[in-house]
Amino acid sequence: MPLFRQEDYNHHDVVIADFFRILALPVRVSILKVLLKSKDWVSDREFYLLPLMPKSIDKHLHAMKLEKLIIREKRRGESFYKLNLENIAAITINFEHFNNQLKHTIDTQILEINHVSK
Repeated sequence: MPLFRQEDYNHHDVVIADFFRILALPVRVSILKVLLKSKDWVSDREFYLLPLMPKSIDKHLHAMKLEKLIIREKRRGESFYKLNLENIAAITINFEHFNNQLKHTIDTQILEINHVSK
């Protein structure tokens, strides 16, 4: 039996955790970087320039597509990918909220440490 149920968490926490889980592997971060550099669709051939096995790239592109982080379009037998900007925007909003909380905590603790050390 799991220690926690999905409903034990708020939506923002689940979105952030899902995003980190999706990008937990360096190959997926590399794929994301290629897509971030492009303003348009990226051919799957461009991903094969990464120092990774093509089978591995295909597997991770497919996983990222299933998670709705990227969109795939087929043209004349070739696959093209781009970021799913709608989902990325939602993730970004949730991450900004999380990051602001984290930054506030760090800043507060640094102020406390500096105050104590004086």
